[in-house]
Amino acid sequence: MKYNTRQKEAILKYLQTNKEHYFTVEDIWTSFMNNKESVSKTTIYRYLEELKNQSIVKKIMLDNQKTGYEYLDCDDACYHLVCCKCNKIIHINCESLTQTIKHILTEHDFVVTKKSIFQGICLECRER
Repeated sequence: MKYNTRQKEAILKYLQTNKEHYFTVEDIWTSFMNNKESVSKTTIYRYLEELKNQSIVKKIMLDNQKTGYEYLDCDDACYHLVCCKCNKIIHINCESLTQTIKHILTEHDFVVTKKSIFQGICLECRER
């Protein structure tokens, strides 16, 4: 039987509050330490793995070869624009991209399994 502990609830709240960014275990742990909350890195790792298995978070490799996580709060037609400078995530539903994925399947007999991430620089970072 799985229990919902205070630590798990705090981790999930962090994920939901920071859903516009990728995050690492270190990010979560540092946030808790700064707020004087006691959550071990082991607890964070284990709970993120549990959430990954439930498709609540997605595990990704970041450019710096660290493991990152993304809180999933959109459907299969959702795509992500990720800022390489601030790690901001912009969720978009784009019919043109959906049509492109369908075109790849029908015209090139290729199933795209990872379709959600486009990397670049967001407007706020470009204007800095």
